[in-house]
Amino acid sequence: MSRFAQGKGESQAVAGVFGLVGVVAIALAFLNHWLLFGILTWLMMALAMAIGFGPEYRRRAILATIIGIFLAYSALLLLLALLDKPGEELRLILGFPAATAVLVFGIWPIGMVAGLLYGLVFGQSILPEGKLQAFLRRFGRSEPKR
Repeated sequence: MSRFAQGKGESQAVAGVFGLVGVVAIALAFLNHWLLFGILTWLMMALAMAIGFGPEYRRRAILATIIGIFLAYSALLLLLALLDKPGEELRLILGFPAATAVLVFGIWPIGMVAGLLYGLVFGQSILPEGKLQAFLRRFGRSEPKR
């Protein structure tokens, strides 16, 4: 089996898991299990990152970052659930209710980590110059004649 075919089959398997997790997440949303829905949504994000990185996701630093982001999101979501106590006295963190502060100052910024990682490694590993030139030779348009 060629390396391309092997990678394609692996990507299809990850995409299949992605679809299955998506269906289960939607079912949990309809059943009002928002904490499990949130964790599965984060799992879908991690799988989407693995698909986006292609075979490069096996590199230790990338894999550790994907797993770290998933664990950080899950921990912050659990903290969000623990802090959300509508019947108790309001606790403010930098002017936000505690649960909202976790969302604004914890969960939202973590999304930038994935984007920064992808941007930093794109040129070296996702689409290095050799692959880019091969792609352009195969699929690129030739210069129009004037």
